Amino acid sequence: MQEQNGDAVIYTNIGFQTHKTIGDMVKHFGTPFLSLQNIADYFSEFYTNTLTLLSKLCTFGSVSLIEDPNISIFFDKNESPEGWEPKIARMNFPIYCKFMKNISDVLECNYLSPYHVIFPEVYQENGNMMALLSTDVEHASDLYYQKLALLISTDIN
Repeated sequence: MQEQNGDAVIYTNIGFQTHKTIGDMVKHFGTPFLSLQNIADYFSEFYTNTLTLLSKLCTFGSVSLIEDPNISIFFDKNESPEGWEPKIARMNFPIYCKFMKNISDVLECNYLSPYHVIFPEVYQENGNMMALLSTDVEHASDLYYQKLALLISTDIN
């Protein structure tokens, strides 16, 4: 990346991992309702390396921070992975994304929230909501990520 002389084009979701991080924060603060301050405090305590890495990436060129797909919208408690609370994830997903958007603004990164575009497209093609989920039910499907790659390649060109 150093050879790009500040012209690198970087897409990343570093810092998201909402399927894990939201639950960890809720447990850490002992509340089902996270605030921006909770998230900022958690990042300051546990994710300083992540924030430092994002900041350093920005020195290499254009960085786009990609929001996780909100897969929690598909689950009831009995359908979700063990230990994961989809209602808690759904409640806190918007505030978590707002925090990440604020980080991208401070770092002068682009912020992409592509799942709003990709989910309906995949559903229209398949007529099956589960086509959006991987078999591990913690990530989106390969089809979702193929559509994301196409979206990014269109953005680059």
